[in-house]
Amino acid sequence: MKKTGNPVKWSAIIIIVLALILVFAGFKNGEHKSYFQKAILICTQCIGLG
Repeated sequence: MKKTGNPVKWSAIIIIVLALILVFAGFKNGEHKSYFQKAILICTQCIGLG
């Protein structure tokens, strides 16, 4: 008899697919722009320009 698959492997695949869907949804909503802007502000404050 063959086993149909490892449940740990399937759960990892499901989690990765869900994570990719959420990343795509955030990218489509424009969230990457706000994070990039926050990163610029933090970096310029750290070196004393802001």
